[in-house]
Amino acid sequence: MENDCCCPKLNKEDWNLKKHNWDTRAFYKTKHSIFFHMPIGIGKAINKGMNEIKEKGYTFKPPYMMLDDETGLFSANMLIAIEEMPKGDPNIEVWEPATLYSKYYRGQFKGLTKEIHELVNFVENNEKKKPAKIYTWVANCPKCWEKQGGPTTVIFARV
Repeated sequence: MENDCCCPKLNKEDWNLKKHNWDTRAFYKTKHSIFFHMPIGIGKAINKGMNEIKEKGYTFKPPYMMLDDETGLFSANMLIAIEEMPKGDPNIEVWEPATLYSKYYRGQFKGLTKEIHELVNFVENNEKKKPAKIYTWVANCPKCWEKQGGPTTVIFARV
């Protein structure tokens, strides 16, 4: 089988410096560690979250969006998009309609800081305010990086 992976193949034009108005969305939240913005144990956190989602009978929302949300100097949440809007589950984060801007980036993670600054400046110029939150979505797995020309990251600025 040539491509047994379910990584989405994103078009830069759909994600680079674009405004998105999302309807209500639910995410399953699992924690992991970070060090200087680099995730530690991210694979374990993703597997744990995905296994819990399956155990609870929730459904992944394509395109398998997993947003990294830094919550402190050494901690972050992995937000995995799901179809359902369950109530009473402490691991569920529901976003009411949200406005986000995105920036597409393909390259080494060390270049993310520059890309984030560019997105923040773009949002400040368009919305005349700072983003409330920054999220990152590494849209392809390490197995696909070589085939797709490196890691593909979409940076989101929530306003």
